[in-house]
Amino acid sequence: MFTVDLADELAGRGVTANALHPGTFMPTKVVTHAGVDLPTPLDQGVDATVGLATDPALDGVTGRYFDGRREFRPNP
Repeated sequence: MFTVDLADELAGRGVTANALHPGTFMPTKVVTHAGVDLPTPLDQGVDATVGLATDPALDGVTGRYFDGRREFRPNP
């Protein structure tokens, strides 16, 4: 909800705001120390994050939610 609101507030300023779920339990120090299984490889999460920030096809796209590299409708 914050992202959608922020996107509205920034409209017309040349700034975009999107939400990203890069992956589940990527191998950060917190996760590995907790002993959680790692279903999403780190490179997938990095790819999603860098892609959202740099993909020219997403220029001007704002107020959206992405799960990995795919746009999803957020849960109401």
